[in-house]
Amino acid sequence: MSSRNRGGTASVFVFGLVFCSIGAGLLAFGPLADLAVWYAAKSWAPEQARVLDVQLLRRKVENSVIWEVQADYRYQHAGKTYYGARLGIDTGADNAGSWHQDKAYMLKWAKRNGHTITVYVNPKQPEQAIVDRSMRWQHMLGKGMLGAIFAVLGVFVLLWAWSDWSKRRRRLGSPSKLASNGLRTPIGDWQNPVNSKVKRGAWFFTLFAVVWSMLSLPMVLFLPEEIAAGNKAALVALIFPLVGLVLAIVAYRSILQWRRFGRTPLHMKPFPGAIGGECGGTISIPCKLSILGSPSVTLENIYCSASGRGDDRRTCENVVWQREGIAEYSAEGKLTQLQFKFTVPDNLSATEEESDSYHYWRLRVNAQFDKGEFNRDFELPLFRSKQRSSLAINNSAEHPELHNKWERELDVLLNIKRVKHGLYMYFPPFRNVFNNLLLAFIGVIFFTIGVVVHINDTPGVISLVFTLVGLVCFLTGIYLYLNSYDVIVGPRGIASRRKLLGFEIAKKKARADCVKGMFLKKTGSTSSGLTCFAIDALITDGSKIRLAEGLPGRGLAEKALDSLVVLSAYKKIDSE
Repeated sequence: MSSRNRGGTASVFVFGLVFCSIGAGLLAFGPLADLAVWYAAKSWAPEQARVLDVQLLRRKVENSVIWEVQADYRYQHAGKTYYGARLGIDTGADNAGSWHQDKAYMLKWAKRNGHTITVYVNPKQPEQAIVDRSMRWQHMLGKGMLGAIFAVLGVFVLLWAWSDWSKRRRRLGSPSKLASNGLRTPIGDWQNPVNSKVKRGAWFFTLFAVVWSMLSLPMVLFLPEEIAAGNKAALVALIFPLVGLVLAIVAYRSILQWRRFGRTPLHMKPFPGAIGGECGGTISIPCKLSILGSPSVTLENIYCSASGRGDDRRTCENVVWQREGIAEYSAEGKLTQLQFKFTVPDNLSATEEESDSYHYWRLRVNAQFDKGEFNRDFELPLFRSKQRSSLAINNSAEHPELHNKWERELDVLLNIKRVKHGLYMYFPPFRNVFNNLLLAFIGVIFFTIGVVVHINDTPGVISLVFTLVGLVCFLTGIYLYLNSYDVIVGPRGIASRRKLLGFEIAKKKARADCVKGMFLKKTGSTSSGLTCFAIDALITDGSKIRLAEGLPGRGLAEKALDSLVVLSAYKKIDSE
């Protein structure tokens, strides 16, 4: 491990300790101290007291008003006279509810009419007394939330630092070791079997959901009072519990993935995987499962780079190479196994030590079992070697079922038909339903926030930004959801049309002699991590015509491109 990485992990660890200390202090001197007084006051003796003075202070802090009731009273206990000023468990000013106004009204009424009030006296220390010994639970939760957030964030940072330290120990940096293939490779502290990150992900999403929900709770508690007071802009706070709900669902699904299938080690054969040879292995699931469909595996070489410093630091991942395949399934006794094997080209980068710029290898596994969907990600060590896998299975990328699956998907995605002028492809509306409608829903949320802020007479720039962002997101999502696209590829040339609700909004044409060729273009990624591709035709004037879109995975996209090349007679080119 480099000294820079050790120093970074140590700094994060110290940062976590500081957050934990701050959170513990805020909790100890805030809600925990109030709870101690509340519990002790339950046994204090009631006495009658005379109100000497009372006043209700009103202070304006930024855009809100806080209240504080102050009073002095005189009481007797065990024949002695004492003076007190404490009114409730909590001391100080706040704007949570109407407790201060109610107490001020009651005390002023008692003083004006010469009535006594009941106070509760500590028998062991009679100079300690309190008027209201009930706990203001809503206010206590609000006070404790900040401390709890600091404490939970501190624990989260400490866990992350420990996880990062453990992860770095498995990284490169130690002397070369003799691998299972008999070759000396820099595998460092990598161990076989390799474990997935599902447990770490479950912890991450759970802690994140807890912190976010704790942060949102005070807003939810005080929202009814703010709305009743005419503060309509407070409705903006609803976005926080909505996000918390989404995070809770993600956390629940992550925990379910871990609890349902348990630890699923991957035994690599060979270990480490060979660049220029093969990468294979067996994933063991400690229960007998029935498979539904074909289990898919995807091996990826990823380039990760970081830029910027501090709050401006950004990490970007780019998939350099990707291969999809079908795993072999077997179940016997109380064990289910998935086996895979890929041939890896020798021109790819090996696993590198984590830094601001490095390569790593990842295996994604997805399978449908009778107990639910199985998803796992494994980070694998791969180095240059000619070693072959000892598994007696077919290459996962050449599995017959994979090509059958691609054929079925292409029939649906491309929907190629032969017409008089060549090949006709039609992409109907309502594609990619989840992502497009999610974008539209986010737009509705931002637009609503902008309108509410405007109604509350907040400065126009804030309202305008939220409204415009919401409108753009909503219209983009609806457009992507409702637009349709058709294209004709033939010996005379290429023609495309895009429509929205049946109305033509764009069209392009190119003669056959102006078409330089067809190529693949990355357009994003799917929810399962596969790179998404489109097929474009490059025209001699530099323009492009979209031929197909929404193709998940390079293997499927290349097969689609090869099919169009064969059927249309236009050539394939590497890039623009």
